[in-house]
Amino acid sequence: YPYEAKEKELHCSKSNKCVSSFKRTYNNDEIPVAYLFYGTDFKGDNLPLPRKSNHLWALLHEESPLNNFLFSHSSGIKLFN
Repeated sequence: YPYEAKEKELHCSKSNKCVSSFKRTYNNDEIPVAYLFYGTDFKGDNLPLPRKSNHLWALLHEESPLNNFLFSHSSGIKLFN
């Protein structure tokens, strides 16, 4: 991630299955879901809304978050767990 162009199943542990995907089909699943956003490409107009209480949002950024204007505001950076 973030360079995987296709859906990929990852085996995270013996009891869990992780799926890396650009698809939004998992947004309606009952299982907890984590969204990993790539900070360099992040745009605030394409979020998986509505955000459910069991959804985790994480930010992967290889540089300072302040290099993206949206993250220079506390309301932008506070979107992530």
